[in-house]
Amino acid sequence: MLLVGSGSGELLVRLAERVGVRGRVMGVDVDPVKAERARALVGGMGLSDVHSAAADGWYGWRENAPHDLLISTVSVHSLPPSWVTQSRPGSLICAPIRSGGEAGPVFFATFRVESRHEVSLLSAIPGRYGELRRNWAAGVEDGNGDDATAACNARGSAEHPADIELHGALLALGPR
Repeated sequence: MLLVGSGSGELLVRLAERVGVRGRVMGVDVDPVKAERARALVGGMGLSDVHSAAADGWYGWRENAPHDLLISTVSVHSLPPSWVTQSRPGSLICAPIRSGGEAGPVFFATFRVESRHEVSLLSAIPGRYGELRRNWAAGVEDGNGDDATAACNARGSAEHPADIELHGALLALGPR
């Protein structure tokens, strides 16, 4: 799986727990300092199938494609073509999509990749991005490292199809 906007690595570690020994987690962050912190965190925990790079997430991570799941913690104005072409058919892309410019509304969108050039929009929930970001940030700031679970189990999550898809995708990765 690929995490775009992986920050200092806390969410990478949590996702690695879900993937288990069968999979790998790749993270990209545009900030080289955060990417280095993530590498140090992952290295210190001995996680061999978790990797972090300083790169522009818009371009994905081609060297380690195809991905079974792509999660972005940063908003984009449109779905980057690289995310689609680097994803396996049947995989999910979960990302906040900003419409109408910087001041426009944000939708937390879940897409299913049908082929290297086609996606289906499963859901687009307005206004959820900010709450998910707060939940992820709260998990990191509290030091409990429970970022992914906090995002999936946010108050009212069961009412939001995007959260259900994301929660399902994370659960499909395996046990915690």
